[in-house]
Amino acid sequence: MRILYVAAGIPVPGSIGGSTHVIEVSRGLVALGHEVLVIAGTNAEGARSEPWALSGTEGRALVCNFPRRQALALTLLPAILRLCAEFQPDAVMERYYNLSGAGLIAARRHGLPALLEVN
Repeated sequence: MRILYVAAGIPVPGSIGGSTHVIEVSRGLVALGHEVLVIAGTNAEGARSEPWALSGTEGRALVCNFPRRQALALTLLPAILRLCAEFQPDAVMERYYNLSGAGLIAARRHGLPALLEVN
């Protein structure tokens, strides 16, 4: 299954708990045989809107970083819609936090099942 994982306010890689969580969930999904595209916040290296391979996933988990604060994550909707169309996921998973929701909107617009991850 191809999964679009939207964690737009979380820096990946990063040094906060959310960063570790997103990385390990992505690795776990890959270990189960899925392909994952992660939409994440800006990491320490800055914005990298071109997909890069998450280490330890043999290229089956890709990450795109965008320079947005959590409060502005909905402004990523156009980019998320574009990446959703390009990646053609079977489902969208979004990490919940206040002011999130662009992943769920993208899922609805593309007629895809969606999962809201609440920690």
